[in-house]
Amino acid sequence: GGIEQYRKNIVKAMMSLDYELRSKVAQAQVELAKAPVAKTPSKDTVIKRPSDEEMLETLIKELSNCQSDLTKMRKLARNFLLDPERKKRFLPKLKSKLAEMGLTEEQSSWVFGEQFWQGLSLEDKVQRALKITSQDYLKLQTEMSENIVKLISELLENDQYSQSKEIIDKLLKQLEDESKGVRHATIKDLNKIGGILALKEKYSLLEQIINSLIVRIDREKDPQVFSTLVQTLAAISTNLIKKQNFIQATGILREFNLHLANTSKLLDIQKEAIKRAKAETVASSETIKGLIKLLQERIENHHDFWELSKFIAEIGSAAAEPIFALAISKDSYADPFKTYTLHWSIAKVLKGMQDEAVLFLKDRLTDEDVEVVKVALGLLGHMQSKSAVKYLQPSTKHENLNVRSETVTTLGKIGGDGAIKLLSQAINDKDIRVRLAAIWALGSIGKPEVLPLLKPLLKQKELASETQRIIHRIKKKK
Repeated sequence: GGIEQYRKNIVKAMMSLDYELRSKVAQAQVELAKAPVAKTPSKDTVIKRPSDEEMLETLIKELSNCQSDLTKMRKLARNFLLDPERKKRFLPKLKSKLAEMGLTEEQSSWVFGEQFWQGLSLEDKVQRALKITSQDYLKLQTEMSENIVKLISELLENDQYSQSKEIIDKLLKQLEDESKGVRHATIKDLNKIGGILALKEKYSLLEQIINSLIVRIDREKDPQVFSTLVQTLAAISTNLIKKQNFIQATGILREFNLHLANTSKLLDIQKEAIKRAKAETVASSETIKGLIKLLQERIENHHDFWELSKFIAEIGSAAAEPIFALAISKDSYADPFKTYTLHWSIAKVLKGMQDEAVLFLKDRLTDEDVEVVKVALGLLGHMQSKSAVKYLQPSTKHENLNVRSETVTTLGKIGGDGAIKLLSQAINDKDIRVRLAAIWALGSIGKPEVLPLLKPLLKQKELASETQRIIHRIKKKK
């Protein structure tokens, strides 16, 4: 009757579900609105749970109907045999039925997942992996993921670089597949492979993956796949940080920043995904502090220092505070030369953050601690950012002599019309030390247009000699 047919349909539908889902479906109550029987069942009618034998009968029919598609057969058999007890009871009978259908022993082994990798030579594993179509890769994703990642690791352990590259090339081609499921599964596996490559320091292969994923940022339109893509890049960057490979890690962060800056190409959901991925790259303040400490240790190693400093600059404002804390640390004042070197180096890192760093330092100019203000001014001077000048006018009027003096020195290092305008006021400061600093600052700028500002100072006895020297130096440069 209708109920019996309905039961058969349920059994058939359940064959495509994972074991746990099948169990839940089997126990669910089903309301039958209509059934071709004398009496319509009540809403409390419960469809009896299909027995394993019924499931087996349905499976055999399904397998018989799709003999030309071994992958589909494999998926059906795998779902049925997930239960260890069921596998023990029914696998021999299933093998016998497949033999009756005319499948070879190798085909049967493939369907039951017995000889996919086991017992194969390394070369045969590679060939089998390379022959898998993208759709088969998706259908068998759980199994493929585990084995492909293990295969890459095994190949690298045996110095089979070229074969590793072949498999990675195949995966990278799948990034262009029209199926979003294939792209998503592939990216997740590239994430795992990227971790292995970083651990084993196979950076040329890793660079290939990074570049392909970065190119995909502009092409990927599916939100879920896009999110997994940028999270994978973030995970790779994190692994690179652990190995202190800051060159490739910087490249990833820079791409994130470039895409965030060019928001016209991004949907809001994509922009948020990149922001999350960037945050995951340096997940905590402790991570950033560790990088700052490492930067301090590298300060006398020019190459390593700049490699790390570029990465920290790409982090942006999140790194500004801890790096500024290093600049104002009392420990940094033990040696004046080292202090200058440290501040100059930190300023170069901050300069890489551009306006983010300028705004951060601008807020430090109103700090109650004069030493904090002076360090902020000194860093702005080293950065030589023209955008900072508009924030310095209040500091030229600061009540503290040393702050005013440091301000005019900073203006001299930055230069430009805005700085000259503020220095034209500073040369009239009430304290001669500030006026002298302003003269030196104008001399640092060294442009002919500052001469009209300097010449009147020749009349001031205490400033005449130094002013004459600066004027002579500027004219000599002309």
